[in-house]
Amino acid sequence: MLKNVFFTYILFFVFSNIFAQNLTNKKYKIQELQEDFEMMVSALQEAHPALYEYISQEDWNENVEETKNLLDKTMTEIEFYNTIKPLIFKIKDGHTALLLSEESDELLKTSIRLFPLDLEFLDKKALVTKNYSENPIPIGAEILEIQQQKINEILPKMVQREAVDGNIRTATYWRLSQGLFGFEWFYLFGETREFEVKYLPKGENNPQRTVLKAVSFRKKTELQTDSLTRRLENPFHLKFLENQTAILTLDIISDLPDEKTPFVHFIKESFEKIKINKTKNLILDLRNNGIGDDVYGAFLYSFLTDSAFKYYDKQAIKQRKYSFIKDTDDQSINRLVSNHHKKELDDGSFEISLDGLEKTQKPSKNAFLGNLYVLINGGTFGTASEVASLIQFHKKGKIVGEESGSTFHATSSGFIPYLKLRHSKLQLTIPLVRYHLAVSQENLEGKGVLPDWEISKKIEDILQNKDSVLEYILEKIK
Repeated sequence: MLKNVFFTYILFFVFSNIFAQNLTNKKYKIQELQEDFEMMVSALQEAHPALYEYISQEDWNENVEETKNLLDKTMTEIEFYNTIKPLIFKIKDGHTALLLSEESDELLKTSIRLFPLDLEFLDKKALVTKNYSENPIPIGAEILEIQQQKINEILPKMVQREAVDGNIRTATYWRLSQGLFGFEWFYLFGETREFEVKYLPKGENNPQRTVLKAVSFRKKTELQTDSLTRRLENPFHLKFLENQTAILTLDIISDLPDEKTPFVHFIKESFEKIKINKTKNLILDLRNNGIGDDVYGAFLYSFLTDSAFKYYDKQAIKQRKYSFIKDTDDQSINRLVSNHHKKELDDGSFEISLDGLEKTQKPSKNAFLGNLYVLINGGTFGTASEVASLIQFHKKGKIVGEESGSTFHATSSGFIPYLKLRHSKLQLTIPLVRYHLAVSQENLEGKGVLPDWEISKKIEDILQNKDSVLEYILEKIK
């Protein structure tokens, strides 16, 4: 089942659903705000399978009351959004997101103007990776201040708003680097037409100041969408090098509707070639991979082990039937849940089997048994992170790069209805299924897959179009 349509990409467009003049002027009554808030909290408490994973029920209730007390005056949609979003952050789940209304999304596309730079956060520095303005601020320059606010004062405010799995900061900074920084600026500080920026060009000691004009939503997203589209047009790559080494790059672990080479066919063919070529070293690149289907994840792992294995220990839901489904985008969920649930568990949840992956799986006859190196980063999310978890737990290869974007032991996803709040029309995604991987976590509470060899991206990668992580592995193999 396709259980995580890459959340970072979803969030990129979703977090962009903001703003229009009439929208920001419309005020909701206190009673309307409180009713919407209670509707949201009630649905979360009824359905979220890991609501109290990282916050106790007592602390959750206290935060709910504190947030409710802030709803003591009329608010616009964006004000309401900003007021209740910190509560969603407390859940620490990358598939649980608060979104603005569909109307806002449409209005945004013709209204909002954004910060004109994309930034990457390396070694506690904010570095320019793309410049959409006409100002020649150089790629690789370090941004020190925006609107006379220091970058190390801006970032903590954004970090405390981005809902990611557990306590994984690589995921937060990765998402901000994918374009969310500009949207979060708008949420926090409002629309800005001109940005006064203090920056330090690469290799220089004297900071400079300049003024950047904001760029339209359409211009920025068209360029970013073009880049994403090109990447997804050919999401699978197999390359053979010298020294009996191969690089298998997977941008997704799934099929796409118009895909010429389905995932299963590509994997079968690739591992046949790997076997024929007598490959000794396989580099599996799962960086920036967040579109996944768990059945395909198990299929991929079957080519990386010579032992029978379980993919999930269990899959669980909180209810047999949900009372709020009528207010979501998917009216069929209660029927689907009833078709798959099996029995009640000791903790009051219900076991469910969506794909049979809690049963023993067989290894492939063409499984690779040589030296395996798996590249991950904060964009390795969902299924890709699950595969990395299994590889590390079963000691099938070395994990290289940065902490993955999903927690090591479990994720919440599966059925993810969009709850539409009655008055404000804000939307909340609520994952209904808790997937427990067949691994033991051992002091990894709230953490992703931690690399055996931690290698981070470097500024030279940006300036010279290099790949320091891959180069590190290739040097190791020599």
